[in-house]
Amino acid sequence: MISVSNVCAAVAKLRSYAEKYNENINNLYMNGYFDDGLNKQLEFLAELITENSLSPYFVLNIDDEIVVPEDIKSTITHSCAEFELTFKKKEFIQELCSGAGDVDEVLYCCIESFSADLGGLGLSLPLEEGAINNAQNTRIHVYQMKNCFGGPKLAVVPADHSESLGEDWLSGSKLPPPDKILKHVHIVSSTPLKLNPQQFELTWGDVSCELAKPFRQAFAKQLFLSLCTNYYSDERVELKGVKHIETSLKEDGLDLKAELLSSLSECIAWCYGKEDPDIPLQLVIDRLSLECNSGNLMEVTYQTVNFAFEQAKSNYRFVIAKRSDDYRKELKEIYNDIQSVTDKFAEKAFSLASELLKSLLTIGFIFTVGTVSKAVVNNGLLHSPEGQMLFKLAGVFLGVSFFIRWLNASADLKVSEKALRSWSNKLHNHIPTEEVDQLINSQIIWSKVFYLTSLAITGLVQVHIAYFVYKSEFTLKLLGL
Repeated sequence: MISVSNVCAAVAKLRSYAEKYNENINNLYMNGYFDDGLNKQLEFLAELITENSLSPYFVLNIDDEIVVPEDIKSTITHSCAEFELTFKKKEFIQELCSGAGDVDEVLYCCIESFSADLGGLGLSLPLEEGAINNAQNTRIHVYQMKNCFGGPKLAVVPADHSESLGEDWLSGSKLPPPDKILKHVHIVSSTPLKLNPQQFELTWGDVSCELAKPFRQAFAKQLFLSLCTNYYSDERVELKGVKHIETSLKEDGLDLKAELLSSLSECIAWCYGKEDPDIPLQLVIDRLSLECNSGNLMEVTYQTVNFAFEQAKSNYRFVIAKRSDDYRKELKEIYNDIQSVTDKFAEKAFSLASELLKSLLTIGFIFTVGTVSKAVVNNGLLHSPEGQMLFKLAGVFLGVSFFIRWLNASADLKVSEKALRSWSNKLHNHIPTEEVDQLINSQIIWSKVFYLTSLAITGLVQVHIAYFVYKSEFTLKLLGL
Protein backbone atom coordinates (compact mmCIF):
# COMPACT_ATOMS: atom_id res chain seq x y z
CA MET A 1 0.00 0.00 0.00
CA ILE A 2 1.27 3.45 -0.93
CA SER A 3 2.70 5.49 1.93
CA VAL A 4 0.83 8.76 2.43
CA SER A 5 3.89 10.18 4.21
CA ASN A 6 6.10 9.50 1.19
CA VAL A 7 3.70 11.32 -1.10
CA CYS A 8 3.44 14.25 1.31
CA ALA A 9 7.24 14.33 1.72
CA ALA A 10 7.75 14.52 -2.04
CA VAL A 11 5.24 17.35 -2.28
CA ALA A 12 6.85 19.12 0.70
CA LYS A 13 10.27 19.10 -0.97
CA LEU A 14 8.79 20.85 -3.97
CA ARG A 15 7.30 23.48 -1.73
CA SER A 16 10.71 25.05 -1.08
CA TYR A 17 10.88 25.90 -4.79
CA ALA A 18 7.36 27.30 -4.96
CA GLU A 19 6.62 30.98 -5.30
CA LYS A 20 3.01 30.33 -4.47
CA TYR A 21 1.63 27.56 -2.27
CA ASN A 22 -2.07 27.10 -1.48
CA GLU A 23 -3.67 24.15 0.27
CA ASN A 24 -7.36 23.79 1.08
CA ILE A 25 -9.51 20.89 2.17
CA ASN A 26 -9.76 19.44 -1.36
CA ASN A 27 -6.65 20.37 -3.34
CA LEU A 28 -3.07 21.52 -3.10
CA TYR A 29 -1.66 23.99 -5.62
CA MET A 30 1.84 25.40 -6.09
CA ASN A 31 3.83 27.11 -8.79
CA GLY A 32 7.42 28.26 -9.10
CA TYR A 33 10.47 28.59 -11.31
CA PHE A 34 13.01 26.03 -12.48
CA ASP A 35 16.52 25.40 -11.22
CA ASP A 36 18.73 22.30 -10.97
CA GLY A 37 17.40 21.25 -7.56
CA LEU A 38 13.81 21.43 -8.76
CA ASN A 39 14.53 19.12 -11.67
CA LYS A 40 15.61 16.32 -9.33
CA GLN A 41 12.55 16.75 -7.13
CA LEU A 42 10.18 16.69 -10.10
CA GLU A 43 11.84 13.53 -11.39
CA PHE A 44 11.54 11.90 -7.96
CA LEU A 45 7.84 12.83 -7.74
CA ALA A 46 7.23 11.56 -11.27
CA GLU A 47 8.80 8.21 -10.39
CA LEU A 48 6.68 7.96 -7.24
CA ILE A 49 3.51 8.74 -9.20
CA THR A 50 4.32 6.22 -11.92
CA GLU A 51 5.24 3.37 -9.56
CA ASN A 52 2.05 3.77 -7.51
CA SER A 53 -0.39 4.64 -10.35
CA LEU A 54 -1.18 8.05 -8.89
CA SER A 55 -1.55 9.88 -12.20
CA PRO A 56 -5.30 10.62 -11.71
CA TYR A 57 -4.48 12.71 -8.63
CA PHE A 58 -1.68 14.93 -9.99
CA VAL A 59 -1.71 17.58 -12.70
CA LEU A 60 1.70 19.02 -13.69
CA ASN A 61 2.11 21.97 -16.03
CA ILE A 62 5.50 23.04 -17.36
CA ASP A 63 5.44 26.35 -19.19
CA ASP A 64 1.64 26.08 -19.50
CA GLU A 65 1.83 22.62 -21.06
CA ILE A 66 0.40 19.56 -19.29
CA VAL A 67 3.08 16.91 -18.81
CA VAL A 68 2.39 13.31 -17.88
CA PRO A 69 4.76 11.85 -15.23
CA GLU A 70 6.31 9.37 -17.68
CA ASP A 71 7.50 12.21 -19.91
CA ILE A 72 8.95 14.48 -17.23
CA LYS A 73 12.59 13.50 -17.78
CA SER A 74 12.40 14.07 -21.50
CA THR A 75 10.42 17.30 -21.11
CA ILE A 76 12.62 19.07 -18.57
CA THR A 77 15.30 21.13 -20.31
CA HIS A 78 17.40 24.15 -19.45
CA SER A 79 14.88 26.26 -21.34
CA CYS A 80 12.01 25.37 -18.94
CA ALA A 81 10.97 28.38 -16.92
CA GLU A 82 7.86 27.75 -14.79
CA PHE A 83 5.98 24.81 -13.28
CA GLU A 84 2.52 24.37 -11.76
CA LEU A 85 1.43 21.38 -9.69
CA THR A 86 -2.09 20.49 -8.55
CA PHE A 87 -2.58 17.59 -6.16
CA LYS A 88 -6.16 16.30 -5.82
CA LYS A 89 -5.46 15.17 -2.30
CA LYS A 90 -9.10 14.74 -1.20
CA GLU A 91 -9.74 12.22 -3.99
CA PHE A 92 -6.43 10.52 -3.26
CA ILE A 93 -6.94 9.99 0.49
CA GLN A 94 -10.60 9.09 0.10
CA GLU A 95 -9.85 6.35 -2.40
CA LEU A 96 -6.87 5.11 -0.42
CA CYS A 97 -8.41 4.96 3.06
CA SER A 98 -12.18 4.77 2.61
CA GLY A 99 -13.19 3.99 -0.91
CA ALA A 100 -16.60 2.84 0.31
CA GLY A 101 -17.33 6.36 1.57
CA ASP A 102 -18.34 5.36 5.11
CA VAL A 103 -15.73 7.82 6.46
CA ASP A 104 -15.09 11.27 5.02
CA GLU A 105 -11.30 11.39 4.62
CA VAL A 106 -9.31 14.65 4.59
CA LEU A 107 -5.57 15.10 4.02
CA TYR A 108 -3.24 18.00 4.81
CA CYS A 109 0.29 17.80 3.40
CA CYS A 110 1.44 20.62 5.65
CA ILE A 111 0.71 21.05 9.35
CA GLU A 112 0.67 24.83 8.94
CA SER A 113 -2.03 24.57 6.28
CA PHE A 114 -4.07 22.38 8.60
CA SER A 115 -3.85 24.96 11.38
CA ALA A 116 -4.73 27.81 9.00
CA ASP A 117 -7.72 26.14 7.29
CA LEU A 118 -10.25 26.49 10.11
CA GLY A 119 -12.82 27.88 7.70
CA GLY A 120 -12.43 24.98 5.27
CA LEU A 121 -13.00 22.47 8.08
CA GLY A 122 -15.96 24.44 9.40
CA LEU A 123 -14.32 25.15 12.76
CA SER A 124 -14.67 28.93 12.48
CA LEU A 125 -18.47 28.52 12.17
CA PRO A 126 -19.13 25.25 14.02
CA LEU A 127 -22.88 25.84 14.27
CA GLU A 128 -23.27 25.81 10.49
CA GLU A 129 -23.04 22.76 8.26
CA GLY A 130 -19.47 22.13 7.15
CA ALA A 131 -16.80 19.55 6.47
CA ILE A 132 -17.06 18.18 10.02
CA ASN A 133 -20.57 19.23 10.98
CA ASN A 134 -22.45 16.84 8.71
CA ALA A 135 -23.96 13.39 8.90
CA GLN A 136 -20.69 11.50 8.21
CA ASN A 137 -17.76 10.30 10.27
CA THR A 138 -14.66 12.41 9.57
CA ARG A 139 -10.99 11.44 9.68
CA ILE A 140 -8.32 14.09 9.09
CA HIS A 141 -4.78 13.00 8.16
CA VAL A 142 -2.05 15.57 8.89
CA TYR A 143 1.51 15.15 7.64
CA GLN A 144 4.21 15.62 10.35
CA MET A 145 1.62 15.58 13.13
CA LYS A 146 2.86 13.59 16.15
CA ASN A 147 -0.18 12.77 18.28
CA CYS A 148 -3.76 11.94 17.46
CA PHE A 149 -7.10 12.82 19.06
CA GLY A 150 -10.81 12.56 18.37
CA GLY A 151 -14.14 11.06 19.42
CA PRO A 152 -16.80 8.63 18.18
CA LYS A 153 -17.32 10.45 14.86
CA LEU A 154 -14.13 12.52 14.48
CA ALA A 155 -10.45 11.53 14.27
CA VAL A 156 -7.39 13.70 13.65
CA VAL A 157 -4.37 11.49 13.01
CA PRO A 158 -0.83 11.65 11.59
CA ALA A 159 -0.33 10.52 8.01
CA ASP A 160 0.17 6.72 7.81
CA HIS A 161 -1.07 6.31 11.37
CA SER A 162 -1.03 2.54 11.85
CA GLU A 163 -2.05 2.19 15.50
CA SER A 164 -5.65 1.58 16.48
CA LEU A 165 -7.63 4.69 17.30
CA GLY A 166 -9.47 5.31 20.57
CA GLU A 167 -12.04 2.78 21.74
CA ASP A 168 -14.80 5.33 21.13
CA TRP A 169 -13.98 5.73 17.42
CA LEU A 170 -17.02 4.64 15.36
CA SER A 171 -18.64 3.21 18.52
CA GLY A 172 -21.60 5.60 18.74
CA SER A 173 -21.95 8.75 20.81
CA LYS A 174 -23.72 9.12 24.15
CA LEU A 175 -24.65 12.71 23.32
CA PRO A 176 -28.19 13.39 22.09
CA PRO A 177 -28.98 13.60 18.35
CA PRO A 178 -29.90 16.97 16.77
CA ASP A 179 -33.66 16.36 16.59
CA LYS A 180 -33.84 15.67 20.33
CA ILE A 181 -31.83 18.79 21.23
CA LEU A 182 -33.92 21.04 18.99
CA LYS A 183 -37.06 20.09 20.93
CA HIS A 184 -35.63 22.00 23.90
CA VAL A 185 -33.40 24.67 22.31
CA HIS A 186 -35.26 27.32 20.31
CA ILE A 187 -33.27 28.64 17.34
CA VAL A 188 -34.40 32.16 16.42
CA SER A 189 -32.03 32.93 13.56
CA SER A 190 -32.24 33.54 9.82
CA THR A 191 -29.03 31.56 9.34
CA PRO A 192 -29.62 27.80 8.99
CA LEU A 193 -27.82 26.12 11.89
CA LYS A 194 -26.92 22.52 12.58
CA LEU A 195 -26.79 21.76 16.28
CA ASN A 196 -24.98 18.43 16.48
CA PRO A 197 -22.33 18.08 19.23
CA GLN A 198 -21.76 14.43 18.29
CA GLN A 199 -19.74 15.48 15.24
CA PHE A 200 -17.23 17.47 17.33
CA GLU A 201 -17.08 15.18 20.35
CA LEU A 202 -13.58 14.63 21.78
CA THR A 203 -13.09 11.61 24.03
CA TRP A 204 -9.68 10.08 23.27
CA GLY A 205 -6.11 10.93 22.38
CA ASP A 206 -4.18 14.12 23.08
CA VAL A 207 -7.27 16.33 23.37
CA SER A 208 -5.29 18.99 25.29
CA CYS A 209 -2.69 19.62 22.58
CA GLU A 210 -2.42 22.98 20.80
CA LEU A 211 -3.65 21.59 17.48
CA ALA A 212 -6.87 20.47 19.19
CA LYS A 213 -7.64 23.98 20.49
CA PRO A 214 -10.04 25.01 17.66
CA PHE A 215 -11.72 21.61 17.93
CA ARG A 216 -12.21 22.13 21.67
CA GLN A 217 -13.71 25.56 21.02
CA ALA A 218 -16.12 24.23 18.39
CA PHE A 219 -17.15 21.33 20.61
CA ALA A 220 -17.69 23.63 23.59
CA LYS A 221 -19.90 25.97 21.56
CA GLN A 222 -22.08 23.05 20.48
CA LEU A 223 -22.32 21.81 24.07
CA PHE A 224 -23.12 25.18 25.65
CA LEU A 225 -25.79 25.88 23.04
CA SER A 226 -27.41 22.54 23.92
CA LEU A 227 -28.06 24.01 27.39
CA CYS A 228 -29.46 27.35 26.20
CA THR A 229 -33.13 28.27 26.04
CA ASN A 230 -33.09 30.57 22.99
CA TYR A 231 -30.44 31.28 20.37
CA TYR A 232 -30.49 34.45 18.26
CA SER A 233 -26.80 34.76 17.34
CA ASP A 234 -23.39 34.11 18.85
CA GLU A 235 -23.71 37.53 20.47
CA ARG A 236 -27.12 36.81 21.98
CA VAL A 237 -28.35 33.65 23.65
CA GLU A 238 -30.85 33.35 26.50
CA LEU A 239 -30.91 31.26 29.64
CA LYS A 240 -34.32 31.23 31.32
CA GLY A 241 -33.54 29.89 34.75
CA VAL A 242 -33.98 31.37 38.21
CA LYS A 243 -32.69 34.50 36.49
CA HIS A 244 -33.50 35.31 32.88
CA ILE A 245 -30.18 36.37 31.38
CA GLU A 246 -28.81 37.23 27.96
CA THR A 247 -25.25 36.18 27.25
CA SER A 248 -23.04 35.24 24.28
CA LEU A 249 -21.15 32.27 22.83
CA LYS A 250 -17.81 33.78 21.82
CA GLU A 251 -14.79 31.51 21.72
CA ASP A 252 -12.21 34.08 20.56
CA GLY A 253 -8.99 33.72 22.54
CA LEU A 254 -10.41 31.13 24.94
CA ASP A 255 -8.35 28.05 25.72
CA LEU A 256 -11.06 25.67 26.84
CA LYS A 257 -9.78 22.75 28.87
CA ALA A 258 -10.50 19.10 28.21
CA GLU A 259 -11.91 18.62 31.72
CA LEU A 260 -14.54 21.30 31.03
CA LEU A 261 -15.62 19.51 27.85
CA SER A 262 -15.76 16.19 29.69
CA SER A 263 -17.98 17.61 32.43
CA LEU A 264 -20.24 19.38 29.93
CA SER A 265 -20.57 16.22 27.84
CA GLU A 266 -21.49 14.13 30.86
CA CYS A 267 -24.00 16.76 32.00
CA ILE A 268 -25.74 16.99 28.62
CA ALA A 269 -25.81 13.21 28.14
CA TRP A 270 -27.43 12.89 31.59
CA CYS A 271 -30.02 15.63 30.95
CA TYR A 272 -31.11 14.38 27.53
CA GLY A 273 -30.95 10.77 28.63
CA LYS A 274 -33.96 11.24 30.93
CA GLU A 275 -37.48 10.45 29.77
CA ASP A 276 -38.40 14.12 30.18
CA PRO A 277 -35.23 16.24 29.61
CA ASP A 278 -37.04 19.48 30.50
CA ILE A 279 -36.64 18.92 34.26
CA PRO A 280 -32.87 18.16 34.44
CA LEU A 281 -32.14 20.84 31.82
CA GLN A 282 -34.04 23.42 33.85
CA LEU A 283 -32.17 22.46 37.01
CA VAL A 284 -28.81 22.95 35.26
CA ILE A 285 -29.94 26.21 33.61
CA ASP A 286 -31.14 27.53 36.98
CA ARG A 287 -27.65 27.27 38.41
CA LEU A 288 -25.84 28.51 35.29
CA SER A 289 -28.11 31.57 35.11
CA LEU A 290 -26.94 32.51 38.59
CA GLU A 291 -23.26 31.85 37.91
CA CYS A 292 -22.82 33.38 34.44
CA ASN A 293 -21.91 37.01 35.14
CA SER A 294 -19.23 37.67 32.51
CA GLY A 295 -21.51 38.15 29.51
CA ASN A 296 -19.99 35.12 27.78
CA LEU A 297 -21.34 31.67 28.59
CA MET A 298 -18.19 30.01 27.27
CA GLU A 299 -16.15 31.65 30.03
CA VAL A 300 -17.94 29.55 32.63
CA THR A 301 -15.35 27.44 34.46
CA TYR A 302 -15.11 23.72 34.92
CA GLN A 303 -15.86 24.10 38.64
CA THR A 304 -19.09 25.99 37.87
CA VAL A 305 -20.28 23.43 35.33
CA ASN A 306 -19.41 20.53 37.61
CA PHE A 307 -21.17 22.17 40.57
CA ALA A 308 -24.28 22.87 38.48
CA PHE A 309 -24.29 19.27 37.28
CA GLU A 310 -23.92 17.78 40.77
CA GLN A 311 -26.58 20.09 42.20
CA ALA A 312 -28.96 19.22 39.36
CA LYS A 313 -28.53 15.50 40.00
CA SER A 314 -29.19 16.03 43.72
CA ASN A 315 -32.28 18.20 43.19
CA TYR A 316 -33.60 15.91 40.48
CA ARG A 317 -34.29 13.17 43.04
CA PHE A 318 -36.48 15.50 45.10
CA VAL A 319 -38.31 16.80 42.04
CA ILE A 320 -39.02 13.26 40.85
CA ALA A 321 -40.22 12.23 44.33
CA LYS A 322 -42.68 15.15 44.41
CA ARG A 323 -43.79 14.42 40.86
CA SER A 324 -44.35 10.81 41.89
CA ASP A 325 -46.77 11.89 44.65
CA ASP A 326 -48.58 14.21 42.26
CA TYR A 327 -48.62 11.44 39.69
CA ARG A 328 -50.33 9.02 42.06
CA LYS A 329 -52.94 11.64 42.98
CA GLU A 330 -53.69 12.39 39.35
CA LEU A 331 -53.80 8.68 38.55
CA LYS A 332 -56.40 8.17 41.27
CA GLU A 333 -58.50 11.01 39.81
CA ILE A 334 -58.32 9.46 36.36
CA TYR A 335 -59.45 6.08 37.70
CA ASN A 336 -62.41 7.77 39.40
CA ASP A 337 -63.32 9.50 36.16
CA ILE A 338 -62.99 6.24 34.25
CA GLN A 339 -65.18 4.47 36.81
CA SER A 340 -68.00 6.97 36.22
CA VAL A 341 -67.87 6.32 32.47
CA THR A 342 -67.75 2.52 32.82
CA ASP A 343 -70.71 2.71 35.20
CA LYS A 344 -72.59 4.69 32.59
CA PHE A 345 -71.89 2.01 29.96
CA ALA A 346 -73.29 -0.63 32.34
CA GLU A 347 -76.27 1.58 33.14
CA LYS A 348 -77.12 2.07 29.46
CA ALA A 349 -76.74 -1.65 28.72
CA PHE A 350 -79.11 -2.46 31.60
CA SER A 351 -81.52 0.20 30.37
CA LEU A 352 -81.66 -1.31 26.89
CA ALA A 353 -82.26 -4.79 28.32
CA SER A 354 -84.98 -3.44 30.64
CA GLU A 355 -86.78 -1.75 27.78
CA LEU A 356 -86.67 -4.98 25.82
CA LEU A 357 -88.19 -6.83 28.77
CA LYS A 358 -90.92 -4.20 29.05
CA SER A 359 -91.75 -4.58 25.36
CA LEU A 360 -91.99 -8.37 25.71
CA LEU A 361 -94.22 -8.05 28.80
CA THR A 362 -96.44 -5.56 27.01
CA ILE A 363 -96.93 -7.82 24.01
CA GLY A 364 -97.50 -10.82 26.26
CA PHE A 365 -100.01 -8.87 28.31
CA ILE A 366 -102.00 -7.92 25.22
CA PHE A 367 -102.33 -11.52 24.11
CA THR A 368 -102.86 -13.12 27.52
CA VAL A 369 -105.51 -11.00 29.13
CA GLY A 370 -107.99 -13.81 28.97
CA THR A 371 -111.43 -12.46 28.20
CA VAL A 372 -110.18 -9.53 26.15
CA SER A 373 -108.04 -11.78 23.99
CA LYS A 374 -110.90 -14.27 23.56
CA ALA A 375 -113.27 -11.50 22.58
CA VAL A 376 -110.81 -10.20 20.05
CA VAL A 377 -110.33 -13.67 18.55
CA ASN A 378 -114.02 -14.66 18.57
CA ASN A 379 -115.22 -11.43 17.05
CA GLY A 380 -112.65 -11.58 14.26
CA LEU A 381 -111.05 -8.29 15.24
CA LEU A 382 -107.54 -9.66 14.69
CA HIS A 383 -108.10 -9.94 10.96
CA SER A 384 -110.14 -6.80 10.52
CA PRO A 385 -108.59 -3.74 8.77
CA GLU A 386 -108.75 -1.83 12.03
CA GLY A 387 -106.87 -4.62 13.85
CA GLN A 388 -104.21 -4.79 11.14
CA MET A 389 -103.73 -1.03 11.35
CA LEU A 390 -103.39 -1.29 15.11
CA PHE A 391 -100.67 -3.92 14.76
CA LYS A 392 -98.77 -1.87 12.17
CA LEU A 393 -98.85 1.16 14.46
CA ALA A 394 -97.63 -0.99 17.33
CA GLY A 395 -94.78 -2.36 15.16
CA VAL A 396 -93.72 1.14 14.09
CA PHE A 397 -93.89 2.30 17.70
CA LEU A 398 -91.62 -0.53 18.85
CA GLY A 399 -89.04 0.20 16.13
CA VAL A 400 -89.05 3.98 16.64
CA SER A 401 -88.94 3.75 20.45
CA PHE A 402 -85.91 1.44 20.30
CA PHE A 403 -84.12 3.74 17.85
CA ILE A 404 -84.72 6.74 20.10
CA ARG A 405 -83.46 4.87 23.18
CA TRP A 406 -80.35 3.70 21.30
CA LEU A 407 -79.68 7.21 19.95
CA ASN A 408 -80.05 8.74 23.40
CA ALA A 409 -77.84 6.14 25.07
CA SER A 410 -75.10 6.33 22.42
CA ALA A 411 -75.06 10.13 22.39
CA ASP A 412 -74.88 10.24 26.18
CA LEU A 413 -71.99 7.75 26.24
CA LYS A 414 -70.17 9.56 23.43
CA VAL A 415 -70.38 12.86 25.26
CA SER A 416 -69.21 11.26 28.52
CA GLU A 417 -66.22 9.54 26.91
CA LYS A 418 -65.19 12.69 25.02
CA ALA A 419 -65.47 14.77 28.19
CA LEU A 420 -63.37 12.20 30.08
CA ARG A 421 -60.54 12.36 27.54
CA SER A 422 -60.69 16.13 27.30
CA TRP A 423 -60.53 16.99 31.00
CA SER A 424 -58.06 14.17 31.74
CA ASN A 425 -55.58 15.57 29.21
CA LYS A 426 -56.03 19.16 30.36
CA LEU A 427 -56.14 18.78 34.13
CA HIS A 428 -53.24 16.37 34.68
CA ASN A 429 -49.74 17.85 34.48
CA HIS A 430 -47.62 14.91 35.58
CA ILE A 431 -48.98 12.14 33.37
CA PRO A 432 -48.24 12.15 29.62
CA THR A 433 -51.20 12.36 27.25
CA GLU A 434 -50.30 9.00 25.71
CA GLU A 435 -50.39 7.34 29.12
CA VAL A 436 -53.76 8.92 29.94
CA ASP A 437 -55.24 7.65 26.66
CA GLN A 438 -53.77 4.21 27.25
CA LEU A 439 -55.28 4.04 30.76
CA ILE A 440 -58.71 5.11 29.52
CA ASN A 441 -58.68 2.66 26.61
CA SER A 442 -57.57 -0.28 28.74
CA GLN A 443 -60.13 0.39 31.49
CA ILE A 444 -63.28 1.05 29.44
CA ILE A 445 -62.75 -1.50 26.69
CA TRP A 446 -64.67 -4.32 28.38
CA SER A 447 -67.49 -2.04 29.50
CA LYS A 448 -67.78 -0.87 25.93
CA VAL A 449 -67.75 -4.47 24.64
CA PHE A 450 -70.48 -5.43 27.14
CA TYR A 451 -72.59 -2.45 26.09
CA LEU A 452 -72.18 -3.18 22.37
CA THR A 453 -73.00 -6.86 22.91
CA SER A 454 -76.14 -5.93 24.86
CA LEU A 455 -77.05 -3.42 22.18
CA ALA A 456 -76.65 -6.03 19.43
CA ILE A 457 -78.75 -8.65 21.21
CA THR A 458 -81.53 -6.34 22.36
CA GLY A 459 -81.56 -4.58 19.01
CA LEU A 460 -81.84 -7.85 17.13
CA VAL A 461 -84.72 -9.08 19.34
CA GLN A 462 -86.49 -5.71 19.31
CA VAL A 463 -86.31 -5.43 15.51
CA HIS A 464 -87.73 -8.95 15.09
CA ILE A 465 -90.59 -8.21 17.50
CA ALA A 466 -91.40 -4.98 15.66
CA TYR A 467 -91.26 -6.82 12.35
CA PHE A 468 -93.59 -9.64 13.48
CA VAL A 469 -96.05 -7.17 15.01
CA TYR A 470 -96.00 -5.08 11.84
CA LYS A 471 -96.54 -8.22 9.70
CA SER A 472 -99.46 -9.35 11.85
CA GLU A 473 -101.17 -11.48 9.17
CA PHE A 474 -98.05 -13.59 8.70
CA THR A 475 -97.50 -13.79 12.46
CA LEU A 476 -101.12 -14.85 13.17
CA LYS A 477 -100.86 -17.64 10.62
CA LEU A 478 -97.72 -18.91 12.36
CA LEU A 479 -99.59 -18.82 15.66
CA GLY A 480 -102.63 -20.59 14.21
CA LEU A 481 -104.92 -17.62 14.80
